[in-house]
Amino acid sequence: MWMYSGRDRLHTAVSKTIDTIIHLCENAPYNEEHQQIVDEFIGDYEMSTKLERLLASIAPEITLKLTYDRANEAMNSFPFHEVLINTFDKFRYFLICLHRHTEAQILHIDSMPQDTVDFHWSRCYSILKQIYGTNGEKAAFDMIRTNKDGGLREVVNKFAQTVAINYAMNEIGAKITFYINSLSATERLAAGAEYIEKYGHLLPEEMTEASAARIHDNFASILEKHVLMMYALTKAESKF
Repeated sequence: MWMYSGRDRLHTAVSKTIDTIIHLCENAPYNEEHQQIVDEFIGDYEMSTKLERLLASIAPEITLKLTYDRANEAMNSFPFHEVLINTFDKFRYFLICLHRHTEAQILHIDSMPQDTVDFHWSRCYSILKQIYGTNGEKAAFDMIRTNKDGGLREVVNKFAQTVAINYAMNEIGAKITFYINSLSATERLAAGAEYIEKYGHLLPEEMTEASAARIHDNFASILEKHVLMMYALTKAESKF
């Protein structure tokens, strides 16, 4: 946990935002950058709506970006350049080690708990399937073995980034579910209308047609995609 002055004040004012940050930065030493992230998302908490507080607590700067940055740290600190992978058994062992290392970096712990090889491999297998589709493990192994399509570096990069986005989206999804369940039927309609008023201009025109029924009917999914949309916009703006 962080140690900083005024913790009680911050925890009372923005408990949901702080919980998110602490979850992503467990055991991280305090520094000015972390404090700045907290301060930026405190805002006028008592003056904001429930929707605004939710969006602040799942903003890409404190979810996706932090986990992506930690995945990059994991990739950069993992000695994959020194590895020769020429058998499938070596490939499995390598991916298991990479997965455990990446998770530990994201969660800011020394190491992940040990379990059976089959358990660890099943998790790696699911990630490879998520990235490369059916028979994803064969596709990744062939890329590494033949050094084609980016080879080992490309597999490591995509694997670590997918672990990161899965962690971030699980956190985001849990926040959204809690928020949605806290609303009455009337509040849900009002929240949908508020979202359309503030962000409708960023959505495809068909989403706001017919009284924006698609937004109201799929509001939780829209909110998850909102984080990805804002992250993509931020990245695009940073290039100019």
